[in-house]
Amino acid sequence: MAAVSRESSLARAAATFEWGWSADELERLVEAAGWTWREPSEGAVTCDFGSSAGAFVFRGEVTAVYQSLVEHDDADVLARRDAFYRAVTGMTRVLGPPPTRVPGPDPSVGWHLAAGVLDVVDRPGALDVWLRPEPRRAATPQISPLENPITSAALAAAAASLPVNTVMRIGQEIAIAQEPDRLTITVAGDRTVLGWPAAGKDYAEMAAGLVTRLPDQAGVTYQQI
Repeated sequence: MAAVSRESSLARAAATFEWGWSADELERLVEAAGWTWREPSEGAVTCDFGSSAGAFVFRGEVTAVYQSLVEHDDADVLARRDAFYRAVTGMTRVLGPPPTRVPGPDPSVGWHLAAGVLDVVDRPGALDVWLRPEPRRAATPQISPLENPITSAALAAAAASLPVNTVMRIGQEIAIAQEPDRLTITVAGDRTVLGWPAAGKDYAEMAAGLVTRLPDQAGVTYQQI
């Protein structure tokens, strides 16, 4: 049987390994990758498994697993790219083409696998493989209800606190939509755009002009956009 390359050993393990990123499960991943398990010292935040591999642990959770493939302190850019190309080519044979590609002075590629996000990163000091947890989805912020009668101050505060990709509808004709870079206010088809981030006075001025156009009992609803 052909020897498994250093980079593909972690790739093969991560492709099918499912876990909850607890320190208690780390030994199974280390064994799956073919490394040498070494019990972390009490209070330590790093683990060394030989083969230039290790992990970071914090409060009983693994935050990252890594393996250094090449150390190239004095290598020029083209030599670094050769090593990067070989590593990516080898891992592509195991995992398929990387869906995440980031060209640049410190290029990287990445895959979303059963065990987490696997990245090959070419930085000036070394060529590394990193396995990290999938980014945790942030909980949708709670939206405080906007109650009648709607005051200018309450409307300004509600607009300034609107979560991203959320639209607040007031009555039939008014919509306030928060996108990553702007707040769009639509009144009976007319649109006003407030750049984000905005100053408090900008929200206050917007609300002062808008509150005069609200019905006495305006229904308020929220939805994702």
